Amino acid sequence: MLPGNGGLRIWDYPNSELAVKEAIGLAQGMESKHAMYNTGFAGAKVVVNASSDDQNKLTIDKKQLMDQLADVLNDLDGAMYTGCDMNSDLDDMDRLVSKTPYVLAGIPNKVLDPNDATAYGVLGALQAVAQERFG
Repeated sequence: MLPGNGGLRIWDYPNSELAVKEAIGLAQGMESKHAMYNTGFAGAKVVVNASSDDQNKLTIDKKQLMDQLADVLNDLDGAMYTGCDMNSDLDDMDRLVSKTPYVLAGIPNKVLDPNDATAYGVLGALQAVAQERFG
């Protein structure tokens, strides 16, 4: 069985059921990406249902979250790797990688931000769709 790989998404979902539903859908999307590019990983995603304040700012203690996530990844012993996604960043990954080796996020190279790679991928996909649709 291939190890899972997918980013850490932190969001304030209306309820746990919607968080689980999104986690499943995102993991399926990651499965397709990994299969297409033959990365050696299976699809996965870490989704955290966090609370937010009146200004929609997340109130979760991210340091504590990274410590707890490191424990989970270590318990999985290489069955799951994670990296940046929505509301997680390289600072979070630095803390996480100090506690577990199961992080793929361009660390410690601050020049290589994996979010940039994602943005280029999205831009390329949009350009391909526009080219196909509008010539």
